[in-house]
Amino acid sequence: MLSGLSLAIKLLLSVLVGAFISLDYVACAQLMLSTPLVISAILGWLLGNFSLGLSIGIAFQLLWLMDAAVGAHIPPDGSAGAQIATIGILCFFPRGAVAEWNLSLAALVAIPFALVSSITERWMRRANTHLQDWVINTLEREPKEITRLGMNRLRLSFLAGIFALFLRSVVVIGLGSGVCYLVLYYTNQWSIPEPLTRGLGWGWRLLPAVGIGSAVRYFLSKKWEMALTLLGLSAALIAVIFISR
Repeated sequence: MLSGLSLAIKLLLSVLVGAFISLDYVACAQLMLSTPLVISAILGWLLGNFSLGLSIGIAFQLLWLMDAAVGAHIPPDGSAGAQIATIGILCFFPRGAVAEWNLSLAALVAIPFALVSSITERWMRRANTHLQDWVINTLEREPKEITRLGMNRLRLSFLAGIFALFLRSVVVIGLGSGVCYLVLYYTNQWSIPEPLTRGLGWGWRLLPAVGIGSAVRYFLSKKWEMALTLLGLSAALIAVIFISR
């Protein structure tokens, strides 16, 4: 759908779509659309290479499947990382046929932005909580304000929080995707030593071993559902890697 557009418009639209779907993680709906597996597949379809987007999503799902957001804990934002790697790769290689070392390189660029995204999300949550607490405390101090006007203030504070989360995602994903694209551009222009590209390529091929190793640990702990999920994701990534070669 977006593959025929210019690079700048393609980057902008894919970042906006990704940032909007990212709201599903906390602020809206929570339909699991923002998980790396789903959101990378959607972006891959939009950018003209569903299978490559799916493989990147599976890889990031494997990396952070066991680190879930429980209570106040905010793990690295695997969704943002998957989006950055997918957008960077598919904007630079619109026709597909991507060398595996480029996929590893895109993932290495995206992972630090996943950490940055989780930090900024923690700040945004605190800011939104303080804003809504301020509105609620104001209404409690002035009961007469609990009218349509007062409720509108509370509603507006909630919408402002959602919009702030959206802008945060646009900035982080947009910046990360731009950096990922530039890194891919310059590394493909330079003469990268073959041992380095070979090592990066094997890093991508061996990524399913991460899921298999974790699955074995969960099997030993008799956590069958998680173990089978990890094995399924590892098998899917192996299949995609094999098919794409």
